[in-house]
Amino acid sequence: MKKILLILTLLLSCVWGEESSDSQWKSYFGVEAGVGNMSFCLALFASANPSMFKFNRSTFDWAYGAGIVGGWQKYTSEKVGMRNSFGFKIFIDPNTQALTEDRNKGIVTTELNLYYALDGLFDFVRNGDNHFGMSFGFSTDLLQLTIGHRVGFSGLIRISPRLGFYTQFDNHIVDFIASVPIVGFMDFGKVAYNSTFILGYKYLF
Repeated sequence: MKKILLILTLLLSCVWGEESSDSQWKSYFGVEAGVGNMSFCLALFASANPSMFKFNRSTFDWAYGAGIVGGWQKYTSEKVGMRNSFGFKIFIDPNTQALTEDRNKGIVTTELNLYYALDGLFDFVRNGDNHFGMSFGFSTDLLQLTIGHRVGFSGLIRISPRLGFYTQFDNHIVDFIASVPIVGFMDFGKVAYNSTFILGYKYLF
């Protein structure tokens, strides 16, 4: 965990360098959709991703979802920038087998998620307003509700590193982001850990 946080700190520290004279915040709004590898665990205040720590009584099911996202981004130097995102997404696991109990097979589990994400933007290629590069950062759940065989609730803190690639043409951004939640606090009940692969479109204003 300490190594992961150190890597996040070092990479994102590049974002707060000296700002270029023409840098400014630009707002955006977009949509996203993708798939997730959803696992479940019982939590009382704190929890950890069972797929990462190989808990014996965990299951892994494919989930599908979509959402909306908005926020602000700017470049602090020619090829380095930052992006703040607030999003809401819904993921559905249509064939949950919760905690390896066969009697739960076929139960639908729904995850409702309100999140914040901070990403550093690192251009590989830039030509005017056209960009291609890599994003790296983290997200945290502001509110997550898991509805299925049992109900779970998560709030305030859920650490999820994110890695992605993006291309921007004028005001149009297409990106692909992989996100893996690691640990959570303020978790109660049966909570979902959803490792996602998201394809998104954003329009800059």
